[in-house]
Amino acid sequence: MKKQILVIDDSDALRQSIYYILNEHGYSVVEAHTEEEGILKLRSVHVDLVIADDHKPYIDSEDIAKQLKSREGLKNVPLICLYSQPSLTADSCPAGMDGCIRKPFSSDTLLHEIRRLCG
Repeated sequence: MKKQILVIDDSDALRQSIYYILNEHGYSVVEAHTEEEGILKLRSVHVDLVIADDHKPYIDSEDIAKQLKSREGLKNVPLICLYSQPSLTADSCPAGMDGCIRKPFSSDTLLHEIRRLCG
């Protein structure tokens, strides 16, 4: 059975790029344009992993992490944060993140993190 991944990003171009990469590698993808839309989808659709852009004020990946970790049935869903802030590194992910990827990133980097976290 295909792993299902929720991608939350306000950039249509980046969301579509991630969709094509994941779809090409056998993953099923659910898309959300805003944090609110993503949280609604988390309540109604089973996902194996979440990828969220950290683009405040539109999307706050720490809020998404709190939603995931506070809900029964979602506590173990891994969350990857996409970030562009130079102060963050893959080793200094914000609380609640299971992985961080700095933008821009390669498809190999994205796929490596996904496989590490959910297969």
